[in-house]
Amino acid sequence: MVSRDKYEVLEKKEAFERDYQDYVVEWTYEQPNYKLNVGAFYTKLEATIVMHKLLEDFPSAYVFKNNQAKASEF
Repeated sequence: MVSRDKYEVLEKKEAFERDYQDYVVEWTYEQPNYKLNVGAFYTKLEATIVMHKLLEDFPSAYVFKNNQAKASEF
């Protein structure tokens, strides 16, 4: 999820944490947008499988590569 409204992102984060307790979710700020990020995956295939599970509740979900992910996040 991407939004310019920080509070909208925080509300979605809380809702996500209630409904999908198996995944780690965090928000980040990249001017001018706040972003809601879910999980850290070894492969794009793993991330795509999870994304398809989330599309019904989060239709704007997409997979992206995070080059700054730490090994401890996997």
